[in-house]
Amino acid sequence: MTPALPAGDLHLHSTASDGTNRPSEVIRLASEQKLAAVALTDHDTLGGIEEARHAVRQLAAAGKHSPVFIPGVELSVHFDGQEIHLLAYFQERNPEHILSFLQAQRRARDRRNREMLAKLDQLGYYIRSDEIGAGVDSKRSWGRLHIARALVSKGYFKTVADAFSELLSPGRRAYVDRQRALLEDALINIKADGGIAVVAHPQKYRWCPPAESNIVPAILLEKCRKLKAAGVDGIEAGHGDAKPEEVNQMLAAALTFQLQYTAGSDDHGDLTPHRSMFHSNWNPFPEETATVVCALIRDKDGRCLLGRRAPTERLAGFYELPGGKVKPAEHNEQALVREIEEELGVQADVRGLHSVLWSAEGKTFLALAVYDTVLRPGTLRPVVHDDLQYMAAREAAAIPLLPADRAFFRMLAAAEQKNA
Repeated sequence: MTPALPAGDLHLHSTASDGTNRPSEVIRLASEQKLAAVALTDHDTLGGIEEARHAVRQLAAAGKHSPVFIPGVELSVHFDGQEIHLLAYFQERNPEHILSFLQAQRRARDRRNREMLAKLDQLGYYIRSDEIGAGVDSKRSWGRLHIARALVSKGYFKTVADAFSELLSPGRRAYVDRQRALLEDALINIKADGGIAVVAHPQKYRWCPPAESNIVPAILLEKCRKLKAAGVDGIEAGHGDAKPEEVNQMLAAALTFQLQYTAGSDDHGDLTPHRSMFHSNWNPFPEETATVVCALIRDKDGRCLLGRRAPTERLAGFYELPGGKVKPAEHNEQALVREIEEELGVQADVRGLHSVLWSAEGKTFLALAVYDTVLRPGTLRPVVHDDLQYMAAREAAAIPLLPADRAFFRMLAAAEQKNA
């Protein structure tokens, strides 16, 4: 079983790649912020890890707060027709498979750097490779940002942003696309070293579009389903740039597919003043989370089965979809079959995920996963409900429903009206 990652800031960059703080400075700042755990995740290199480890040991020896340190790396990989970033975390001191993989990645970076420098030369911008520190033997990882800084230092542009806008962004005159590894190949190497793989900032890939009410976008659910099937362990649901609605969407998706969810600022030092390192008092996630599975059971006319909570139950008098909370170590489908048998006294077949909603109740966050479900033959014997009714979606939207169920039936009624 994959070990759970601790809470903290698990996405930080240093001068080993494109950050402005040395690895030891990153650790010093994390100590000042009283973070419980930190991960150094430079692009395509583990070159800053030993310096960071040494800084943690020095803090501990001096009696100062020393965070749990997790060695990591950020990779660019190809998944489902687009580039995504993958955070890999390790326990081993020298993960041999990923080190070999990273060397190949740095060679690809170096080839790309030299091609961009050649284009710049043709355009009249003279930058030598040693001026950006390029070279695959270096422990550091070099790229477009370092070229942009060199262009600024030589007076060609006033700012790094100007250099990117004019020359280095996709489609610009000096841009060269980079050959990226497949997600599957990266996962093979990460797993061979006992590592944990987490997709960085999913909201940046347009997987979290604005959604009606508390509905989780279908594209995010589909991507998470594929990531889970591929062997990814988690998603970075609490990224430094993510909006609250996006965090809720990603958290609900992670809970639904039983993925780990992590938080990381993606701090690059002076380059990212808008998203600085987290501090110990900040947590993007609620204190408690749970997954609730619900059954969308239809009769021959397409109406949905709803149960009214009995007077002895909490929130008595409200109608809801049959279902309940997933227990530890249970799969969602198993939990739903169990809940249907406990609540209705019959067995059921779960056909597939229909929708996911999220609900925040006080300190508790609920992911409400609705599954298309078919009841097997038998007599319904309700236990927690005093009334069972099959209703059309527009009818259900007009009766007392639990908040999450109300949002679901509004969505369902709108879809039915659109398809009518």
